[in-house]
Amino acid sequence: MAVKRSAVLFVLLSFIPSSCREIPPVIPEGYEGSAAAEGWPPPAAYDPDPLHPANRWFHRAFGGRTPAGDIVPPRGDEPFSRLDRPSRVDVAELSALLEACARSAGPLEAPLFRTDLLAEAARSSVEGSPEAARELRPLLLAGARRVDGPGPPRRIPPEAPPLRQGTWTEEDPPGAPGLLPSAEDLRWTRRLRSRSGDGSILMRQRVELDPAGSPALSPLPSECWELSPVAGGMPGGGMEPRVWRFDRVAWTAGREPWREIGPTETIAIRDPERAGAVIEGEMRILCVGCHGPGEAGRTRGTAPRPQMDLVREALEDALEPAGE
Repeated sequence: MAVKRSAVLFVLLSFIPSSCREIPPVIPEGYEGSAAAEGWPPPAAYDPDPLHPANRWFHRAFGGRTPAGDIVPPRGDEPFSRLDRPSRVDVAELSALLEACARSAGPLEAPLFRTDLLAEAARSSVEGSPEAARELRPLLLAGARRVDGPGPPRRIPPEAPPLRQGTWTEEDPPGAPGLLPSAEDLRWTRRLRSRSGDGSILMRQRVELDPAGSPALSPLPSECWELSPVAGGMPGGGMEPRVWRFDRVAWTAGREPWREIGPTETIAIRDPERAGAVIEGEMRILCVGCHGPGEAGRTRGTAPRPQMDLVREALEDALEPAGE
């Protein structure tokens, strides 16, 4: 009986057209396809391939979030991440991308990538959720310490545009709390003044780990804040603030890496007066908050100790094994 049922089943199956799977799909007339996800592919922040896991990490770690939780695509010149409360999905994807980075060939601009990883490792210890920090910090530090094998020579970016003109003198770094290295913002600050005395510049520079795993002041820049006389103004007259930011995407693509921020452009900066605080608004309004009309700039004193010592202190907790 079982043999007969098998035979009948075989006969029935043999009559089912086998060519139905070979019928090609038909695209309806006028169909334009689904719209691409906003901000996709990710910005090529560290490697020309947008889908390199390092670029995808940047997209996830530096992108903002809408009220619905969607990622707001980051610009290549974002100086620091503001993702302080990552969701469980964020943490899982960030972890997976960092692990993928460890397995893949390093991005073209690996030194730049590693400075961002180190900054995030320190920042997550004080601004992130403890659970996310415990999971992500070891991966961030491992990536920041990673030393690539032989590769292309390390490129040093050009000086910020204001420094390419005139003669500038290096001064002692400023003593304002928000301009000194801290766990929230590891960057160190150079202070320069024009030889003519009518202009000043603050350069925010990055921090990296050397091959031995010790912190070092990096030559890679982040931001340039300039205060210069108003064009065509009288000597001793008003001062004009300008802000320049280092654009990772432009640098990786071989273009001019410095982008000037427009006077009415909304940006977020670390508050120069309060360590760890972030202020946001139109560039000109933010600058006027520190420099009144005609004000040549505040002295803000001098850094109380070498900035390298402050970097080491800021990293002391971040470099400890997670879960202590």
